[in-house]
Amino acid sequence: MSFKILLVATVDEAYHQLLLESQGYAVTKASAQEVPQRLQSEHYDLMMVTPEDPAQDVLPFCVRVREDNPKLRIVLIARRAEYVPANPAVDAVIREQSSPGKLLAAVKRVVEAPFEKGAAAPFPETMNDDD
Repeated sequence: MSFKILLVATVDEAYHQLLLESQGYAVTKASAQEVPQRLQSEHYDLMMVTPEDPAQDVLPFCVRVREDNPKLRIVLIARRAEYVPANPAVDAVIREQSSPGKLLAAVKRVVEAPFEKGAAAPFPETMNDDD
């Protein structure tokens, strides 16, 4: 089964797309404004998102997406090491500077985690340690 990933304003989108596709994931890129329409018209297993502006708080966006799509897994690529939200709308947080192996490991763990009663993955996992 090919898992479908929606990349939203990720840093190095082309790199992330190639990396994820090399592991068999189907990847689609979209802007934050396109997300509601994309999620309405097509099923995605996971959304990876990075704040478009380093000062931007992307959590309200993730909360809205999670409310409308409770089974969608969300991975936040944090631009600042200290930006680690504790929020059930985000399944995993990984630093922008993380190695490809850590990025793929986070995606794999989130995608493979079981759902509890149709809700989001039962953990927020923070991956902010050094590579």
